[in-house]
Amino acid sequence: MKLKISICLFILASLIGCGDEEINLTCADPLGSDAISIGHEVFTCFQEDINGCFWFHLDVSPPVLQSVYVEGHSIAMIIDVGAVECLGEVTQKPTTGFVFATEAIIGHGYVVRMEDGTYGRLFIDSWIVSGGQIVEVNLKRQYAY
Repeated sequence: MKLKISICLFILASLIGCGDEEINLTCADPLGSDAISIGHEVFTCFQEDINGCFWFHLDVSPPVLQSVYVEGHSIAMIIDVGAVECLGEVTQKPTTGFVFATEAIIGHGYVVRMEDGTYGRLFIDSWIVSGGQIVEVNLKRQYAY
């Protein structure tokens, strides 16, 4: 009898504790990723020694991410994988569609393919506008994934 009452009280307490509150899920960035801020015509590289680098052209509308080739180093290609909540949602490694330049869009994820067949990923989190011009991009990236 005491067991039945205990079970009933447990079930009742469980039901009372449930509300219409939404559960906030946070999109987590993967281990090994880093957050950086870069300005106009500053480049970021995915590999050491100026390999797999991209310029951010912020003075054009829309802003552009463009692959950079430095003689004697490797070049990378990029693909926009669309809107995502964070870097951790960039999970696929496309096999086709990579280009040397693409539009930079807030809230979009990108996959970067290196010449050696390795991949990196990038997420444009936000940017800062001053005087009607984008002056800084806040992004998260990871290599290799």
